[in-house]
Amino acid sequence: MKLHPEIKFSLLTIVFFWIFQSGILAETPGEPKTLSFEPFLSGKAYTFNMTARGSYYLFDNWQKGQVTYHSGEKTGKVNLKYNTYLDELIWLPKGSGQAFQLDKGLVSSFSIIYPGSKDQLLFKKISPERKNPRVADGSFYARVFYSGDVMLMGKQGVRETGQRMVSEEGGRYMRPNLEPHLKFFVIDPDEKVHEVGRFRRRSLINMFPDHSEEIRAAFRKKNLATDTEDDMIQAVKNID
Repeated sequence: MKLHPEIKFSLLTIVFFWIFQSGILAETPGEPKTLSFEPFLSGKAYTFNMTARGSYYLFDNWQKGQVTYHSGEKTGKVNLKYNTYLDELIWLPKGSGQAFQLDKGLVSSFSIIYPGSKDQLLFKKISPERKNPRVADGSFYARVFYSGDVMLMGKQGVRETGQRMVSEEGGRYMRPNLEPHLKFFVIDPDEKVHEVGRFRRRSLINMFPDHSEEIRAAFRKKNLATDTEDDMIQAVKNID
């Protein structure tokens, strides 16, 4: 039986599409699957806007990044912003003027490229079951500064440092002044999350009381300081 040319073309198109889909979704056993196209990430339309002096974004401009789901699947490079005031990850689809706030329940981690470089900052979601009772309820994103048996992570947020009067839409209103604020957390091998106020030797001894002598010895031997971000990373590396 001879097929009509249009029917033949349609069948060939369907077969080609099936082979193409099978190819791009194929994955190597034991490796996370990376989608080779930009998927429609789950979320809701993003409409947040607040007038303030100072930014509530990690970076003001859209940066390339990658999102990892709890399933282990990863997106390709997508346009991302991280709203540190809301602690929400924002996605701008290619060719779209509408941004979306991603469903935090589906996101395991994300990376975002530091502007003007190839360096990537990694953020992981800390879930309630991993936290200790002294930390506020609810999942949140935290930047990974050091990852080993002991982890050093930081919550990139903002804090208000006062208010200012601005003229808007024919009226005068008080608007907040914002500045970046970083809160550190140490996650021990039992996955307990310790919020760090002042990062000092005593803080580490309180976190790991069974290793107090080793911590004291490490500080004496290596003359460790914990005044800067690099100092804290080095201190956690030595404890790890």
